[in-house]
Amino acid sequence: MYKKIMTPLDGSEFAECTLPHVRAISTGDKTPEIILLMVLEENRHQITVLSGDERRNLHQKSEDWAKDYLAKIAEKLKNDTVTVKTVVSWGRPADEILNCINDHGVDMVIMSTRGLTGVSRWAFGSVAEKVMRRSPAPTLIISPVTLPYNAKQK
Repeated sequence: MYKKIMTPLDGSEFAECTLPHVRAISTGDKTPEIILLMVLEENRHQITVLSGDERRNLHQKSEDWAKDYLAKIAEKLKNDTVTVKTVVSWGRPADEILNCINDHGVDMVIMSTRGLTGVSRWAFGSVAEKVMRRSPAPTLIISPVTLPYNAKQK
């Protein structure tokens, strides 16, 4: 049924709680491709404080870290029938997740939520909620109460 499942990750255990679900659904549905996405955001303070060279160096280090992190997760998810692709982009998380859905023809999104409520949710908004409301693909939101993926591997 699904040809491409995408899961956004941010390096946190909250986001990694989606990985057992990604594995189970992709295995059961024989999904041929999984896309792991990490969206990097530029810190506005760094723009004004750092020189152009320092900012480029920091960007490169951030991208290198993100690519390494996603490669390690991809290796754990790969098997004989599934290809795992990694994507690193810069921008606002909800917008970049939606762009990735459209650009890569994703037909299912599995993502976590941090469960912010009250003033925090109002002030920061919810990336998961924005994606769920605007995504052209079905979106499965996972509560981060699940044991993190890495903890199960140890």
